[in-house]
Amino acid sequence: MKEGLSQQLADFRITLLWIVPCIILYSMLILLVGVFHYFSTENDHSYLLVVRFYQQIHTLFSYLLTVALTFTISIRWKQPRPPLILLSIFYLGLFQYFIPEHPQGMAMQYLIAIITPFYTIPLITWLQSLSFFRSPQSKHLSGVFSEVMALIIPAFITMLLVLLVHDSLLNIWDAISPPTVEYEDLKTHPYLYSNLISVISAISHFLGLHSFYTLSFLNEGLYQATTENVMSYMQGNTDFVALNHTAIGVFSRLGGAGSTFSLIIAILLFSKEKSLRIIALLSIPPGFFNINEPLIFGIPVILNPALFFPFLIVPILNISLTLFLTNAGWVHPTVVSVPYISPLFANAYIATDGDWYAVLLQLVNIGIGTLVYLPFVKRLSHSYRTRSIYFSRFDTYYQRKEEEAQILTKDLVSYLSQSKKEHRQLEKELTRLSSAEFYLEYQPQVSLIDPGVVGAEALIRVRDSENKIYQPASFLPWLEKAEMMTDLDLWVFNQVIRDARMMKDTGVDIRTGVNISIDTLLDDDAVTTIRQLLESSGVADRIDIEITEKSLLQDEHIIADIFKKFQSLGVRIHLDDFGTGYSSLSYLPKFNLDEIKIDRSFLQNIHQPKARSLFLSLFDIAHSQKLGVIVEGVETREQLSLIPKQPDILVQGWYYSDSLEISEFIEYYQSFRSLVPKHPQDS
Repeated sequence: MKEGLSQQLADFRITLLWIVPCIILYSMLILLVGVFHYFSTENDHSYLLVVRFYQQIHTLFSYLLTVALTFTISIRWKQPRPPLILLSIFYLGLFQYFIPEHPQGMAMQYLIAIITPFYTIPLITWLQSLSFFRSPQSKHLSGVFSEVMALIIPAFITMLLVLLVHDSLLNIWDAISPPTVEYEDLKTHPYLYSNLISVISAISHFLGLHSFYTLSFLNEGLYQATTENVMSYMQGNTDFVALNHTAIGVFSRLGGAGSTFSLIIAILLFSKEKSLRIIALLSIPPGFFNINEPLIFGIPVILNPALFFPFLIVPILNISLTLFLTNAGWVHPTVVSVPYISPLFANAYIATDGDWYAVLLQLVNIGIGTLVYLPFVKRLSHSYRTRSIYFSRFDTYYQRKEEEAQILTKDLVSYLSQSKKEHRQLEKELTRLSSAEFYLEYQPQVSLIDPGVVGAEALIRVRDSENKIYQPASFLPWLEKAEMMTDLDLWVFNQVIRDARMMKDTGVDIRTGVNISIDTLLDDDAVTTIRQLLESSGVADRIDIEITEKSLLQDEHIIADIFKKFQSLGVRIHLDDFGTGYSSLSYLPKFNLDEIKIDRSFLQNIHQPKARSLFLSLFDIAHSQKLGVIVEGVETREQLSLIPKQPDILVQGWYYSDSLEISEFIEYYQSFRSLVPKHPQDS
């Protein structure tokens, strides 16, 4: 549960980083509105045009947010992105329909844009997995058409839930909305309401709600308090209300809600994380005018538990100190109304009618906030060490999380140092692989009875930008360390099924062996996905699954059940590298296997009598268990001559052919006429 939440928050952070350029432009637009507010009248055409454009951008930004989130979450759930992006836009549009009818609809716009992809995409994925809602598939239909058709019923059911969620959220809002707070209440209980404002503001921004709307029940009283202060000062009275709209903007929201100018300073002084420092630097100009959207969305503050506490506490400390010093007479009350986006320091000086102690109070509040944010910034910097690497071929991310050592070691410093070195090397290799081309080659398997190619093993290869080919031993260990073997296996199955269809259409009548890792075999979702691929492929009876002895070390009943489900589709199960483990023989009667693959190591010393006798005994064992045999690594005529010529025995190795790309393999199959070696090594 915790891991899933962390993954969702990581997805959210990746998404918001993508839209940072839009956030900066959005902030600049807010500044532009402020400039027009200073130098234009409310009826000025240019001012009205900019304000109208700002309102439209506010709505547009929610769509950008939901589109970017849908893109990321679709990758995580292995869903086609274009149709789901369009669905998310449609679902958000449904909420927009309710906004004109509900006074607080605008307040929830960001929240709806954020949460909708998080529950609709998993729900659609789950509904698609149910056989009742599964769309009929055919090998004659294109993959894109099948994907779209499979979305229709789940998307409709999800739409009904979305409407229910939208309506429920609006009703909940109506139910919990407090009564309007009057001016007299603020004057009587300033500390209570100042803390309430900070709490509601922090929760609102954490959930993606606009605090201007969530604090609407307080706004009227706050504005009235500001007006009363201005009037009293002009009339020479000294009866002022310390808590008012201007005081909150000037002393409690330094840099924006959460007093995030302190967060900027804390990041620049104490964080070494470059991405955080860049966001902080970009946030200084707008932050100086109390605009903190680059921080709210860029770090982000939204849905970020690491920053919720300081985001709540700093404004409480700031406004509490301000109220105390104002009531004590050490700082002049705010008696001049200044716009919220007035520049720091100048706003304090103007609002208090020229009191330099008010400017000093702002500096003290920023310092206090910086100290409060400090430990949380350090923790945030640590979490930013997580790096995402996108594998376009597998349509997935690798996300590395530096784990803290949870066990005692004799040399903890060396342990952590070595761990960091390994992580850096892993990231280096994965970055290299993410830009390389993954592709399949097929090595022929030949029958000795009626000479011809009757099978093939699918082997994965990697080609880099310089056209250099890498064998599995050079990259599979890195993918295994990154826990990406399941992503690789799913990609391989998709490719093999596509190629098997092509070979069937061109008259290539063979079975294809596909290796599957233990990680995939024990992943229920992955096994279900593979079965669904095979069921709808039309070529399941041409696919063999190859497993290693390691897979048989797991729960016997679970593995046997998985084998049974695959075999019911016409898939055959092969035990790869037979004879190399300690208990190979003991597994044969326990599992319903179809074939064994004799490892190439048994052929290395075949000229020795004992090695030859052991090699031949493997065929007797297979015959006693009614298992087919594939002999791997056959390279010479001598090795070939020792293999029994029986219907259920196949040969695979360089004697006939190395692995070939799909087009070359089809050509090889069609031109094969005799057992003439492609790579003869007669010895």
